[in-house]
Amino acid sequence: MTPFQHNECTLRARTEIVDGCQGALVLSDMAPNMPGIGMVDGARVKLPAEVPQEFCTLHLKLAGDMLVKAFQGDGFMELRRALQQQF
Repeated sequence: MTPFQHNECTLRARTEIVDGCQGALVLSDMAPNMPGIGMVDGARVKLPAEVPQEFCTLHLKLAGDMLVKAFQGDGFMELRRALQQQF
């Protein structure tokens, strides 16, 4: 399963659970699978935060909050900027 497929499966599963409801808080404690290889680890930093970010786009109430675990590495600042723009 590719990271994109995992992302889509995870998002679909979470969407089915909430069944159209909107929440005031989304809390995510996902972590990337990191083998200890810098180039590979850096590429996986953003994925665990992208799933809740997309979920919030669909299911977070206006003025709701999102708390997400994020790891520093390649793409961290880009992720941070994207989250700041959205929230």
